[in-house]
Amino acid sequence: MPGEWLYLAREFPRQRWPELSPHSTAAHWLGMHEGFRYAQRHLSELGTAWREQKIEFAPFRERFVSGLGQYLHGMQVHHRVESSAYFPQFQAIEPRLSRGFDLLETDHHEIDHMLFELAAAGRALHAVDPHSDSARGTAEKAIDIVKASSIPIARHLQDEEDLVIPLLKLRAAFVAQT
Repeated sequence: MPGEWLYLAREFPRQRWPELSPHSTAAHWLGMHEGFRYAQRHLSELGTAWREQKIEFAPFRERFVSGLGQYLHGMQVHHRVESSAYFPQFQAIEPRLSRGFDLLETDHHEIDHMLFELAAAGRALHAVDPHSDSARGTAEKAIDIVKASSIPIARHLQDEEDLVIPLLKLRAAFVAQT
Protein backbone atom coordinates (compact mmCIF):
# COMPACT_ATOMS: atom_id res chain seq x y z
CA MET A 1 0.00 0.00 0.00
CA PRO A 2 1.60 3.31 -1.06
CA GLY A 3 2.56 5.57 1.83
CA GLU A 4 0.50 8.51 0.56
CA TRP A 5 -2.66 6.52 1.28
CA LEU A 6 -1.62 5.72 4.85
CA TYR A 7 -1.97 9.21 6.34
CA LEU A 8 -4.92 8.13 8.50
CA ALA A 9 -2.99 5.03 9.61
CA ARG A 10 -0.24 7.35 10.85
CA GLU A 11 -2.86 9.21 12.92
CA PHE A 12 -4.34 5.97 14.28
CA PRO A 13 -1.65 3.25 13.97
CA ARG A 14 -2.17 -0.46 14.63
CA GLN A 15 -0.67 -0.28 18.12
CA ARG A 16 -3.65 1.92 19.11
CA TRP A 17 -6.31 -0.38 17.68
CA PRO A 18 -6.90 -2.08 21.05
CA GLU A 19 -8.49 1.27 22.04
CA LEU A 20 -11.42 0.51 19.72
CA SER A 21 -14.76 -0.08 21.35
CA PRO A 22 -15.54 -3.80 21.11
CA HIS A 23 -18.96 -2.82 19.70
CA SER A 24 -17.61 -0.56 16.96
CA THR A 25 -17.80 -1.24 13.24
CA ALA A 26 -13.99 -1.19 13.17
CA ALA A 27 -13.77 -3.91 15.84
CA HIS A 28 -16.36 -5.97 13.96
CA TRP A 29 -14.34 -5.56 10.74
CA LEU A 30 -11.17 -6.75 12.48
CA GLY A 31 -13.09 -9.68 13.94
CA MET A 32 -14.26 -10.72 10.49
CA HIS A 33 -10.72 -10.53 9.16
CA GLU A 34 -9.38 -12.52 12.10
CA GLY A 35 -12.00 -15.17 11.32
CA PHE A 36 -10.71 -15.37 7.73
CA ARG A 37 -7.13 -15.68 8.97
CA TYR A 38 -8.19 -18.41 11.39
CA ALA A 39 -9.97 -20.30 8.58
CA GLN A 40 -6.87 -20.08 6.37
CA ARG A 41 -4.69 -21.43 9.19
CA HIS A 42 -7.20 -24.17 9.96
CA LEU A 43 -7.35 -25.33 6.33
CA SER A 44 -3.56 -25.22 6.04
CA GLU A 45 -3.13 -27.19 9.27
CA LEU A 46 -5.65 -29.80 8.10
CA GLY A 47 -3.72 -30.14 4.86
CA THR A 48 -0.44 -30.55 6.72
CA ALA A 49 -1.95 -33.11 9.08
CA TRP A 50 -3.26 -35.14 6.16
CA ARG A 51 0.01 -34.93 4.24
CA GLU A 52 1.88 -36.09 7.36
CA GLN A 53 -0.63 -38.95 7.71
CA LYS A 54 -1.84 -37.70 11.10
CA ILE A 55 -5.45 -37.81 9.90
CA GLU A 56 -7.26 -40.28 7.64
CA PHE A 57 -8.71 -39.17 4.32
CA ALA A 58 -12.41 -39.32 5.33
CA PRO A 59 -12.21 -37.02 8.39
CA PHE A 60 -9.72 -34.76 6.58
CA ARG A 61 -12.11 -34.38 3.66
CA GLU A 62 -15.13 -33.79 5.88
CA ARG A 63 -13.41 -31.09 7.95
CA PHE A 64 -11.64 -29.49 4.99
CA VAL A 65 -14.75 -29.24 2.81
CA SER A 66 -16.86 -27.95 5.70
CA GLY A 67 -14.28 -25.36 6.74
CA LEU A 68 -13.70 -24.32 3.16
CA GLY A 69 -17.43 -23.82 2.58
CA GLN A 70 -17.74 -21.57 5.63
CA TYR A 71 -14.63 -19.63 4.63
CA LEU A 72 -15.81 -19.11 1.05
CA HIS A 73 -19.28 -18.01 2.13
CA GLY A 74 -17.88 -15.53 4.64
CA MET A 75 -15.40 -14.06 2.16
CA GLN A 76 -17.99 -13.70 -0.59
CA VAL A 77 -20.55 -11.99 1.66
CA HIS A 78 -17.90 -9.74 3.21
CA HIS A 79 -16.58 -8.64 -0.19
CA ARG A 80 -20.07 -8.06 -1.56
CA VAL A 81 -20.96 -5.75 1.35
CA GLU A 82 -17.64 -3.91 1.10
CA SER A 83 -17.87 -3.42 -2.66
CA SER A 84 -21.53 -2.41 -2.81
CA ALA A 85 -21.88 -0.35 0.36
CA TYR A 86 -18.78 0.47 2.36
CA PHE A 87 -16.17 1.30 -0.28
CA PRO A 88 -18.39 3.82 -2.16
CA GLN A 89 -19.31 5.42 1.18
CA PHE A 90 -15.66 5.60 2.25
CA GLN A 91 -14.64 7.15 -1.07
CA ALA A 92 -17.27 9.87 -0.60
CA ILE A 93 -16.11 10.55 2.96
CA GLU A 94 -12.38 10.50 2.20
CA PRO A 95 -11.83 11.20 -1.54
CA ARG A 96 -8.04 11.22 -1.13
CA LEU A 97 -8.29 7.46 -0.55
CA SER A 98 -10.36 6.72 -3.67
CA ARG A 99 -7.43 5.16 -5.51
CA GLY A 100 -6.70 2.99 -2.47
CA PHE A 101 -10.26 1.69 -2.43
CA ASP A 102 -10.08 1.16 -6.19
CA LEU A 103 -6.98 -0.98 -5.58
CA LEU A 104 -8.83 -2.97 -2.90
CA GLU A 105 -11.71 -3.46 -5.35
CA THR A 106 -9.25 -4.77 -7.95
CA ASP A 107 -7.95 -7.14 -5.25
CA HIS A 108 -11.53 -8.32 -4.71
CA HIS A 109 -11.81 -9.32 -8.36
CA GLU A 110 -8.49 -11.20 -8.20
CA ILE A 111 -9.45 -12.86 -4.92
CA ASP A 112 -12.84 -13.82 -6.38
CA HIS A 113 -10.96 -15.85 -9.02
CA MET A 114 -9.01 -17.59 -6.26
CA LEU A 115 -12.23 -18.26 -4.32
CA PHE A 116 -13.83 -19.70 -7.46
CA GLU A 117 -10.83 -21.99 -7.90
CA LEU A 118 -11.03 -22.98 -4.22
CA ALA A 119 -14.74 -23.72 -4.54
CA ALA A 120 -14.12 -25.95 -7.56
CA ALA A 121 -11.34 -27.77 -5.69
CA GLY A 122 -13.64 -28.20 -2.68
CA ARG A 123 -16.44 -29.62 -4.84
CA ALA A 124 -13.99 -32.03 -6.49
CA LEU A 125 -12.66 -33.12 -3.10
CA HIS A 126 -16.19 -33.64 -1.81
CA ALA A 127 -17.13 -35.72 -4.87
CA VAL A 128 -14.00 -37.86 -5.27
CA ASP A 129 -14.17 -41.54 -4.40
CA PRO A 130 -11.74 -41.85 -1.48
CA HIS A 131 -10.52 -45.20 -2.82
CA SER A 132 -9.87 -43.97 -6.35
CA ASP A 133 -6.47 -43.27 -7.85
CA SER A 134 -7.42 -39.59 -8.14
CA ALA A 135 -8.28 -39.03 -4.46
CA ARG A 136 -4.74 -38.11 -3.42
CA GLY A 137 -4.22 -35.71 -6.34
CA THR A 138 -7.61 -34.07 -5.72
CA ALA A 139 -6.74 -33.47 -2.07
CA GLU A 140 -3.25 -32.21 -2.93
CA LYS A 141 -4.71 -29.73 -5.43
CA ALA A 142 -7.16 -28.32 -2.87
CA ILE A 143 -4.40 -27.97 -0.25
CA ASP A 144 -2.07 -26.30 -2.76
CA ILE A 145 -4.73 -23.78 -3.80
CA VAL A 146 -5.33 -22.84 -0.15
CA LYS A 147 -1.60 -22.38 0.32
CA ALA A 148 -1.17 -20.33 -2.86
CA SER A 149 -4.10 -18.05 -2.02
CA SER A 150 -3.07 -17.43 1.59
CA ILE A 151 -0.36 -14.84 0.94
CA PRO A 152 -2.29 -12.58 -1.45
CA ILE A 153 -5.40 -12.77 0.72
CA ALA A 154 -3.40 -11.99 3.88
CA ARG A 155 -1.81 -9.00 2.11
CA HIS A 156 -5.24 -7.79 1.00
CA LEU A 157 -6.67 -8.07 4.52
CA GLN A 158 -3.77 -6.07 5.93
CA ASP A 159 -3.96 -3.39 3.21
CA GLU A 160 -7.70 -3.10 3.72
CA GLU A 161 -7.30 -2.74 7.48
CA ASP A 162 -4.66 -0.04 7.00
CA LEU A 163 -7.21 2.07 5.10
CA VAL A 164 -10.48 1.10 6.72
CA ILE A 165 -9.80 0.87 10.46
CA PRO A 166 -8.29 4.36 10.86
CA LEU A 167 -11.01 5.81 8.63
CA LEU A 168 -13.75 4.19 10.72
CA LYS A 169 -12.15 5.44 13.95
CA LEU A 170 -11.21 8.95 12.84
CA ARG A 171 -14.21 9.67 10.61
CA ALA A 172 -16.82 7.75 12.61
CA ALA A 173 -19.24 10.71 12.69
CA PHE A 174 -19.24 10.87 8.89
CA VAL A 175 -19.69 7.13 8.46
CA ALA A 176 -22.70 7.18 10.80
CA GLN A 177 -24.33 10.10 8.91
CA THR A 178 -24.26 8.60 5.45
